[in-house]
Order: sequence, then structure tokens, then C-alpha cells
Amino acid sequence: MKKPVIIIVILVVVACILVAAALGVGLWIYQNYVSNSPSQQAVTSTPVLPAPTGWQPTFTPILPTFTPVQPTFTPVQPTPKLTQTPLQPAQRIFSFEGLSFVLDPINATGANAQVIPENPGTAEGPYWEAAPEYLSVELTGYQPADMFHKPVITVYPVDDFSRLNPTAAETITNLKALLAEKPAAPSRIPTLPVWNAGQVFRSNVRYLDFQNGSGVRFLAIYAQYVAPVNNYDLFYTFQGFTADGRYVISVILPVNHPSLRGSPNDFSQAEMEQMINDAENYYSVMAADLESRPDNSFLPSLAALDTLVQSIQINR
Repeated sequence: MKKPVIIIVILVVVACILVAAALGVGLWIYQNYVSNSPSQQAVTSTPVLPAPTGWQPTFTPILPTFTPVQPTFTPVQPTPKLTQTPLQPAQRIFSFEGLSFVLDPINATGANAQVIPENPGTAEGPYWEAAPEYLSVELTGYQPADMFHKPVITVYPVDDFSRLNPTAAETITNLKALLAEKPAAPSRIPTLPVWNAGQVFRSNVRYLDFQNGSGVRFLAIYAQYVAPVNNYDLFYTFQGFTADGRYVISVILPVNHPSLRGSPNDFSQAEMEQMINDAENYYSVMAADLESRPDNSFLPSLAALDTLVQSIQINR
């Protein structure tokens, strides 16, 4: 029994030795042939070469390149503002209840119109108040402002005014006679509306036609005393009739001249007394002086006021 066992042990040992030898031979072959082949070296490792002494790595950076795209746009033009340079004012046609005329902003910027109801007056009341229904147009923005008279255009029916107011009836009759004769230097020019004052001064008389009628224009001062010729009281007036004789037109517009003093308060007591003592001569001298002045030297220009009057038309 012991002998076979020994043989088996010996065989096992020999087998182990053979296996170990075989493994050693295989390992030697792999190390000397397989692992040193070029393809295996390229796969397994990359040799790092030592850098030469003093060598510095250099590189040229690659900058991105591009062509800039310039933005394009269409500029939006701002909305133009209204010019601040005054333009030549345009003429406008004013119309109210059959009365029309050209309103030039040189003379006024606007107008307020109304129909004034009839005032029959009373026996005890002032004689100048009685009047029929009539048209009244007050100019606004008129210069000069704040004078004694307001800038007003009025249109009265002739028959009704004559019926209600005897003084107006007499004025209308006298005005018709004056316009029929057209004297160059009338001693007095009948004027409406009826006032409780007298015509102490007149000058610059001229006869004018309007669109459907005719009349007379002049400069005047009304007062209850011997008033000096001054800018506060002086006014331009036109008095006329429509061609059919149905309506009488009164235009009252304040007017100034640089040669005149501002108001009666600008005269001394001595000057006032001298005027009173020589009133007729004083007014004659002042009338001649104003008549010698050019129309455009007045404020407003007398020519501009004439143009306004000549544009009047009454269709009622």
C-alpha cells in the first residue's frame, strides 16, 4: 500500500515542476518577444523626452477672426414743431346774422357778436337809450386797448330806429343829406349811436363805399366840455347806409397817433384854459396837423381800418 502512494506523490511533484517550468518559459517569451514589439509599445506607452536645457515653450495663439457687421437703420425724423417765426396773418371772413366783413388779425384777433334786444325807452329815461333790436360786434384783441370807446360795429334798422328814437331819426335824416352832398369839410357829421355828448373835434374826412352801401369815415372826439385832442378819446368812425336804405351802419374804433398826448390828464390847467379861450382855432390847428399825417402813422393804420369798412356786407 505505501509504495503506490509514494509513486503518486512523486508524479504530482514532477507535474508541478513541469507546470512551473512551462509557465516560466511562457513568461520569458512574452517579455522578450511580445511586449517589445513596436505595435505593443505604441499601444501601451508614449515615451516622454527630456526637454533641452534653456528651452521655453512657445506658441502662437490663434485668435478668432470675424468681419464685424455694421448695424443699419433708417433714422426716424422727429415731427417738426410749429415755427415760432410770426407769419403774415391770413385774413378771415367774419359772418353773423347777415353781417360779414374781412377780419384781419392786424386789426383784431377775433370778435364777439350779439343781437341786442329792442329797448323802447321810457318817458322818464334818457333819450339816447331807446333803440330797436340791432346787431353789435365788438372786436377782441384790438389795439389800442383800454381807450374811452370800445371797438364796435353796429347795424341798425333805419325805420325802427327812427320810430323809437326822435333824436336818432333826426341824425339819420341829416346823415342822408350829408352823404348826398359829400362836402369836403363838413362843420358837423351826424353820428350814431346817440350819445349825451357833443362832437367837439373831427378830422381826416373821407367818403367810402362798402360792399353794398356807402358812407363817410373820419376821426372824432365827443365830450361834454372843450376836450383836448388826445389818444384816450380819439376814435375812427364810419357812418353809412346800405344801398337799399334799410340799414344804417356805425363803426367806432379807437385810434392813436404818436404826436398826441395820452389823455386829458396830460394837459396842465394853463393849457386847458388856453384851449377854452381859443377852442375853434385850437381844433382847426389840430385837425390840419392830423390830416397831414400819413395813414400808416396811426395805430391802427387808417388805411387798414378803411379796408375793414370796405369789406362790410349786409344781407338781411
